[in-house]
Amino acid sequence: DQSTGAAAISWNASEGGVMQITGTGAGYGWAEQSITVGAGDQAKVHVVRFRISGAAGVKLTVQVGIASLGYGLFQASNFGVGYHTVEFTPGTTPIFLQFINKDNRSLFLDDVEFLTGVPLEITSPYTTGTVDDLRIARSNDVLYLFHDSFQPYELRRNGTRSWSLQKFFFEDGPWQ
Repeated sequence: DQSTGAAAISWNASEGGVMQITGTGAGYGWAEQSITVGAGDQAKVHVVRFRISGAAGVKLTVQVGIASLGYGLFQASNFGVGYHTVEFTPGTTPIFLQFINKDNRSLFLDDVEFLTGVPLEITSPYTTGTVDDLRIARSNDVLYLFHDSFQPYELRRNGTRSWSLQKFFFEDGPWQ
C-alpha cells in the first residue's frame, strides 16, 4: 500500500473478493507489488492481464517501474472499466507493478496475472452464441462493439501485446 493522504487500498469481499482502490481529492489510492524476475527472463517480453470494474468514467493508472513509486518500463497509462493487457520488457530485477487511482471514487481490480508462454487472450463478456450478433464500427486502432444485450465496448490496440476491451460510455447521449 503506497497510498497517499486519506486514500487507501483494501480487500472487498462484497464485490466478489477484489482489491478496492479508493482515491481522494487530496491523495492517491496506490497498490504496488515488487516482483523478482529471473536472470533468464529479464530480456523477454512480459504481459500482465487485469480487470477493472467500477462506475462509468472511472480510470485506473497503471505503470511498471524499475523502482518503488516509479516508472520506466511501462509509462503511466489510464485504463477504464474492462479487461486489459500491457506488455513490457523488464531488463532488470526487481520490477514494481503499480495500480493508481487518482479519482475521488472507488474502483475494483481483479484477475491480475502474468501471461508467459501462452497465446495472448483478453477476456470478454460475450458468449459464443452472441458473437455473431455483434455490430462493429472501426476507427484506426479501435473497434466499437455493439450488441442488444450488452453495454457497448471498445476494443483498443495500444501495442503489439497491449490491448483493452473496455466499456464505452457515451459522453453526449442518450443514443439508441
